[in-house]
Amino acid sequence: MLDIENMRVRAFRNNWRDQCPWYSEWPNFWKRGSVMRFSIYVTLRLLILATSGIALCIGIFGTSAAQTGTAAAALNGTVRDPSGAMVAGATITLTSTGTGFKQVAESDPKGNYFIVNIAPGTCAISASKEGISAEKVSDFTLAVNQTATINFDLAVGAASISVVV
Repeated sequence: MLDIENMRVRAFRNNWRDQCPWYSEWPNFWKRGSVMRFSIYVTLRLLILATSGIALCIGIFGTSAAQTGTAAAALNGTVRDPSGAMVAGATITLTSTGTGFKQVAESDPKGNYFIVNIAPGTCAISASKEGISAEKVSDFTLAVNQTATINFDLAVGAASISVVV
């Protein structure tokens, strides 16, 4: 009895195409005028149209977003002590005169600092480090896409120096 059951299973596995109701219709599926073919055709056209629309929107709005991201200024420079050695860990504070917005950076081990994505306009910048006097540069203007360089030469002592440009 067990062999008969195995034979039935094998027969079904070998002849599933004959027993499957939709498989016998498969060759007729692509006949001209088939409703199913038409619905697949329409679905594929809509999918292509939607994909093209998404790609177009990404192209239009993606480039405008990228262009607005470049409408900012940048600032870099070095911080030195009286002996000319680079000052690591100096605090650089950039303040927008119009809005009062502050950006703070720190000089790297080589004494360099970088501040990016600055809104164009009039700014003031200062550099300070504990044990060394602070230096401030006020009222300088940054334009769109400008990269300015301001170097600081800090003096030893507690007094602060202010430079007006």
